[in-house]
Amino acid sequence: MKVRFTMVFLWAMGAMALTPAHAQYLTDSRGEVVRNAYDECWHTGFWTSADAIVGCDGKVAEAPAPEVTKPVPPSPPVPLDPVVLNADTHFAFDSARLLPGARAVLDALVEEVQGYESVESVTITGHADRIGDATYNQRLSERRAQTVRQYLIDNRALRPQLIQVSGKGETRPVVVCEGLRGQPLVECLAPNRRVEVVIQCVGCVEP
Repeated sequence: MKVRFTMVFLWAMGAMALTPAHAQYLTDSRGEVVRNAYDECWHTGFWTSADAIVGCDGKVAEAPAPEVTKPVPPSPPVPLDPVVLNADTHFAFDSARLLPGARAVLDALVEEVQGYESVESVTITGHADRIGDATYNQRLSERRAQTVRQYLIDNRALRPQLIQVSGKGETRPVVVCEGLRGQPLVECLAPNRRVEVVIQCVGCVEP
């Protein structure tokens, strides 16, 4: 028994001789931690519980922290250029009834909308010229805007709750036409008699 103890002591001393100064564990010539007969890691006099290494004293490797993936923010709605329906081309004069030219423009818009990822909102605004009574022109601009709205709904292009409709009457002219009267004035003011459709959507691509 004394001989065995002496051999273990000498072996441990030899291992200690290979251990760097102030190391917390005894290591052999290969740098591996020396273990006793009970497969326990052999401490040095500098060891504390805070110095435990993986595989010794019950310490196991910690799983790496899971990688955090930042969510991709949704694409913001994009307003498209307005679709403008001029009154003289797309409506009968002094009428809210759509002419064939207006239906062709709206049919193209219906087909285009169906390719969008997500329509967020649609604004339809009617306008009138300054000829005649301002109150009547206001109502006419509203009726024309409502006609366009109903056409888009009837063709299942848009949900009604997405559409906002308003009429601006004669308050937002794009031309003035000063000094004209009669038919020349009616023709000059045609750009003011219009309906504008503005769509905001996700995944829109301008043609």
